[in-house]
Amino acid sequence: MSAPSMNHPARPIVNGDTNLLKLNAAAEQIEHVLEEHMAKLADPSVKRMARAIVTAQARQNVKALLTGEVMGLFMELMNQQDGFLTDRCDPHKPNERYALETVRSCLMEGFFQGVYPFNNELNIIAGRMMVVKNGWAGKIEREFGCTPFYDNEIPDKGPGNTWKVHVYCWCKRDGKVIEIAGRDNTKGRTYLVSAYKDAVDSLLGKAQRRALRDLWRLLSGVSYDEEEGQPAPEEEKPTVKVEPVQPTAPAPSPQPPSEPAPELPLFARRKGWTATDAIRWALEQGCFASAADARNAYTACRERLVAEKPNGGPADMAIAWVADVANRVEESLPAPDGLPELENA
Repeated sequence: MSAPSMNHPARPIVNGDTNLLKLNAAAEQIEHVLEEHMAKLADPSVKRMARAIVTAQARQNVKALLTGEVMGLFMELMNQQDGFLTDRCDPHKPNERYALETVRSCLMEGFFQGVYPFNNELNIIAGRMMVVKNGWAGKIEREFGCTPFYDNEIPDKGPGNTWKVHVYCWCKRDGKVIEIAGRDNTKGRTYLVSAYKDAVDSLLGKAQRRALRDLWRLLSGVSYDEEEGQPAPEEEKPTVKVEPVQPTAPAPSPQPPSEPAPELPLFARRKGWTATDAIRWALEQGCFASAADARNAYTACRERLVAEKPNGGPADMAIAWVADVANRVEESLPAPDGLPELENA
């Protein structure tokens, strides 16, 4: 004899369930906007002006969907091992976190580049979004349906605080092995990366990140033939006005920065700043143990620039110094479990 059937009353929806439904709906809408946007850009019949309008409209739509409630959840992932890391994670300064608007802007940039605030696919450095190693690997898997692999040789010491790292990076797609190669068609590429205090994990992570980026470019049909062995910054850095490389040389007329003023360090927005101002700013980033350490790094940066570009100007010095400080900041961030350090992600 079968047991009598029983009618269980439906569980009432509480506020938490209602909020979850709203957030899930917002997430689905964001995904829909991004998919629709990519489909339009992939249409060769869409002209350039239309592409600009389509992109602007998509950004407006995503921004409207990233409400304070949705962003409240994303803010919980800041500086978490399964979320995304930033350069503002000093345990001694718990209140120094990026504002919601800055995080919203960076997450939007990540969404449109195909990376997400999960599994450390993106970082926020100096208020700007950076795609890191996990991000390039994730893009390759999602966009091309193949798993990337990489290996490297033992690093060789380079000039100054740089190391030469030869990285092999490949994937298998449609039964064919696709791998990055050097200019002489040798397997793998050699990258010149900066590292302080012989931080081997850090320099390997930076080189592997660049190799994964080059593999993504190769799969995308985009040229990746950059100058091998150059420690140029891997992401665009703000152009700031600094003192000339040669102290006796007259300073050229100021050039407008390539980024809005709020993105520039405070010292760079003042006229007549000195090396002391730049070093003081670098110390505020929390990646130098002492002023002497920062000054030595600044001096090494200038000497390296003079050696590599004897005719280098203020803009070259600015890019080199900002890149060195940014690299050092990245090395000071906490590492998620299973990942050697930030740039290794």
